[in-house]
Amino acid sequence: MKLKYEAIIFDLDGVLLDTVEMKTQVFASMFEKYGPEVVQKINEYNKKYGGKSRSEKFRHYYTHILHKTLTNDILDGLCLEYSARTLKPSIDASCITGACAFLERQYKENNFYVVSAVEQKDLNLIIKKRKMSKYFKGIFGSPINKVTNIINIISANYYNSSKVLYIGDLLSDWETSKVVGADFVGVAKTPTFPSNVKVIKDFINGVPDAI
Repeated sequence: MKLKYEAIIFDLDGVLLDTVEMKTQVFASMFEKYGPEVVQKINEYNKKYGGKSRSEKFRHYYTHILHKTLTNDILDGLCLEYSARTLKPSIDASCITGACAFLERQYKENNFYVVSAVEQKDLNLIIKKRKMSKYFKGIFGSPINKVTNIINIISANYYNSSKVLYIGDLLSDWETSKVVGADFVGVAKTPTFPSNVKVIKDFINGVPDAI
């Protein structure tokens, strides 16, 4: 079925894959040696700014929470460790309820993309290993930020931004959609968005009305 949007852009974690809690736990465990107060601050930051890349998060942890100098070597090591600890769980993770079935039903008649804060190399591998590549016209990750990636998609394909939909699970995703002029639908099991934002619990509950 052809949907009403020229393009639909999906975030990955928390929208297509049930990986948010796993990644939250990995970040926390990497810094648990610094004590529970540090872990709590990291969890609070991730809850508010989950859409940022791993590099941005590590820089914030070191500068504003640990108050330590973060060298390029340390950052590279942290990124490699994070990738090693999250890649296989992401490949093996469950889909958000109904998401993969939705893609399978709809991809042939619609233009689907992924825009995620996941590092590009890992993102490509996750999508490939999960045999999801056929669903998407393009897959875009960090270090390029979400706003730039979505603007590039719209520009390269001459889409009308008001006829593009971004589906995310974070307030920052909603803010991204406003910057680029796209419509937005939030995926959330519990209320986390302003009351005027369209929200679905998963891709079975609420999708016909929202999309």
